[in-house]
Amino acid sequence: MDKEYFFKTDQLVIWRPSGILDTVKIHEFISFVNECSKQGDPHFCRFIDLTQISGISVSYQDLYPIAKQRIEYYDTTLKKKVRMAILVNNPLSYGMARMYEMLSENPYIDVNIYENADEAARFLEVDKSIISP
Repeated sequence: MDKEYFFKTDQLVIWRPSGILDTVKIHEFISFVNECSKQGDPHFCRFIDLTQISGISVSYQDLYPIAKQRIEYYDTTLKKKVRMAILVNNPLSYGMARMYEMLSENPYIDVNIYENADEAARFLEVDKSIISP
């Protein structure tokens, strides 16, 4: 795969980071999402697959301002709720995803964490093959 993030359909963006997850990668993905939102309808679902990362170099102090910035984006850009599914496969990625979920509470985004791709696909209302690597 050439990119870690891409549109699978016009209503679903997928991000599959690999290696060490850090704030640089997070900001690159956010920039991609923001640019896509400017070019079309911003009400697309997000699928974040953290199963390929080998480590996380993101602290609460890093994640807090990112989440607050995203809340501001949701409040000013979105007019209806969008769904974000985060797929995890270990306690470290679950912990970071849960922290982001809690920090991102907003009426315009529904963030859910899954350990099973079938459940994530159901939540996103897509066939599992759409989110499979």
